[in-house]
Amino acid sequence: MLDSKPRHLRQKFRCCPFSYWRDIAQNNEQPDANEVEETLTPLDANEITTPGTGFPIVGMGASAGGLEAFSTFFNHMPPDSGMAFVLAMHLSPEHESHAAELIARHTQMPVYPAEDGMRVEQNHVYIIQPNTTLTIWNGVLHVTKSTFPRGPRYPIDEFFSALAEAQGRNAVCIVLSGTGWDGTKGLKAIKERGGMAMTQVGARYRSMPCSAHATGLGDYELTVEEMPARLLEYAAHLGQTDNQQVVDDLHKNSRRQLARILTMLRVHTGHDFSDYKETTVIRRVKRRMQVTQCSSPEQYLEHLRAAPPELSYLFNDMLINVTQFMRDADVFQTLAEKTLPEICAANGQRERVRVWVAGCATGEEAYSLGILFLDEISRGERNVRLQVFATDINEKALAIARGGIYPETITDHLSAAQLDRYFRKRDEGYEVLKALREACIFSKHDLIKDPPFSRMDMISCRNVLIYMTPTLQKRLIPEFHYVLRPGGVLLLGPSETISGFEDLFEPIDRRHRIFRRRETVTPRLDVPVSRGARLLSEEERESAPRPTEAEISRQVERYMLDQYAPPYVIVNDRFE
Repeated sequence: MLDSKPRHLRQKFRCCPFSYWRDIAQNNEQPDANEVEETLTPLDANEITTPGTGFPIVGMGASAGGLEAFSTFFNHMPPDSGMAFVLAMHLSPEHESHAAELIARHTQMPVYPAEDGMRVEQNHVYIIQPNTTLTIWNGVLHVTKSTFPRGPRYPIDEFFSALAEAQGRNAVCIVLSGTGWDGTKGLKAIKERGGMAMTQVGARYRSMPCSAHATGLGDYELTVEEMPARLLEYAAHLGQTDNQQVVDDLHKNSRRQLARILTMLRVHTGHDFSDYKETTVIRRVKRRMQVTQCSSPEQYLEHLRAAPPELSYLFNDMLINVTQFMRDADVFQTLAEKTLPEICAANGQRERVRVWVAGCATGEEAYSLGILFLDEISRGERNVRLQVFATDINEKALAIARGGIYPETITDHLSAAQLDRYFRKRDEGYEVLKALREACIFSKHDLIKDPPFSRMDMISCRNVLIYMTPTLQKRLIPEFHYVLRPGGVLLLGPSETISGFEDLFEPIDRRHRIFRRRETVTPRLDVPVSRGARLLSEEERESAPRPTEAEISRQVERYMLDQYAPPYVIVNDRFE
């Protein structure tokens, strides 16, 4: 059966029945967009579709200084926590490890070197062995010998990623002392699937926990001594918020409770999530309830009022996205071979190719498209300047994108030629070189409330629309049509469609969600100048935290500008 294997052994979305596509091919028909949309149901980022254990499994990662951190942790962790612990660390492939014996001195729990086929049990500790890759599925450890023992390896990322898929909300990761980036990618995977993440503060070697914490996705930054107590509190509360009653309460009172929560979030951040899918918002709120140990939506509302920083954590959770260079390699190969040469050739005498990456996160997709376009421009010896406008509402993610420094794991997704041409090797990873960096402009932009760009040759908006309501999707797709030049290209995510707007876009490659703008009149657009400044209802005012004097001044200024200042554009001497 499809769901009996981990996701890395199956596709990332549920497939249409083979007979459906066979009949389409035999009859030489185009598949109906509505049928495709119904059969291509996306796997939600936090949906539990895997047969994991019913108790939390804690993945712990460390390299240099790790044994000291592990020992301190288990000195403070009682042996009857009800959790299991799996330790992944960097070990020399040429020497036998005595980590299990050393850790056993600091805990009453049984400690085992991880072996293939070993079932994970509560109140047990398992430790990776040298020169092996450790993963988990269905509560069972899987151990394989490493193929390249001397090359760069990321055993912590590998285990955390497997743990995220196997356990979902019952996955916990802890990044402890160590050098390098290992663990950062795996932490993102844990958070994407609804798990919890801790990073060590005060580590002897800080680069690993600091890299993980810099993602903004960590739930707790603690000393090793503080971690066991907080972990016990989290595990005890996990079952309370994981019951159906909490979900029913959120759905039953969604309009009242969620409206209040989203109003507080909008007042605090200036971003309106009311047009996000209700199920997505409920899952994000539920996850924060687990972390903050609130047993009801009412209690979480009180927590938001009492602890305003929690609004920032909720905002970060709403924006969780996992990305990488050349994500979905087949898509980028198709773009490089077919679509990008057409875009560059069609530009004629224009001086610029303009690309908009909406929801760019930490910049990997923007730089990936930049690499492909610069390669094509170089091959065609065209005198064309590339401009990639990459936008997001997450300032932390944009800061990483602007910095242009990425971990060594990008070597898994980029060719040696791409690395050599567009990156410089540094101690902390790879740095984007000037030619690529200057082609990409990163800026804060909200698809929901900010006016769109214009005269674009291509728009990439992948895995953004799936989190939005159909009403908002129907507003944004015509905007994309308006933004694109004649013949412009729209790239969507694997579970997104243009259903209902076939008059605006035609498929270039339906499988890879690549569409071309049709030459037709764009429908009337409903583009608000700003939604962030609308007046609050009485119920919303009751829910919102009391603003400071400075916040009141900013809100009044924003409201006055929206009401009385005319819309405007700025044009330079070249009419740009």
